[in-house]
Amino acid sequence: MPLSDQQIQRMLLGVGKNRVAGRSQGGSNVSYIPQHEVRAELIRTFGFGNFDVEIHDVKCLYEEQRSGSGNNKDKVYWFVGYRVACTLTIRDYEGNQIAQYTEYHAEENAPQPNRGEAHALALTACESYAMRRAAINLGDRFGLGLYNAGSMTPIVKGSLQMVERDTKAPAPQAGAAAEVPADADTPVHDDEPGAQDMDRQDQPVATEAQVDRAFGQVDEQSGEVMAR
Repeated sequence: MPLSDQQIQRMLLGVGKNRVAGRSQGGSNVSYIPQHEVRAELIRTFGFGNFDVEIHDVKCLYEEQRSGSGNNKDKVYWFVGYRVACTLTIRDYEGNQIAQYTEYHAEENAPQPNRGEAHALALTACESYAMRRAAINLGDRFGLGLYNAGSMTPIVKGSLQMVERDTKAPAPQAGAAAEVPADADTPVHDDEPGAQDMDRQDQPVATEAQVDRAFGQVDEQSGEVMAR
């Protein structure tokens, strides 16, 4: 099955400002979504177990020691550069693969006195960045718009995918009786397995505030969104 309308509508939402971080890079300020927030949004949108993040083609480009400067000129620090690839695979609710994206990143760690820590920082930084780059193929909700000078305004806004799906849907015939499911006489309780998945595409699209409240991100007394 394809992505549901509700999933697509959620992916068209802009990223909330409380989910955006910033850092200095190359003399300018860069906005990005932290890797933990990307993973959380993947779970919210596609569900547990319906996506894979595979790190591969890991290569240590160099490892070297450099002397410090200023008050640290008598100290020696480790510098390590890595290059990695990340492949993000998305599946539908039934486990069928529907998309796969691969991105690369290379980075050097900040100076570290400990050799092992230098490798750990460089490697994890590359992994996180490559995953975030792979995820932006899923649209504004995953930070695509941030590449437009840090803007949080959605730039995709829509897709023919939804328009063409609506035009292909068969129109109901006048006077036709509604189809009754074979198990219509069997009551379904909310606590039964699979009950929450029924009529998923007919559910209204949740707003940003509703999502935050559902996932416990709103202070119930003040009504303010809690920082993450």
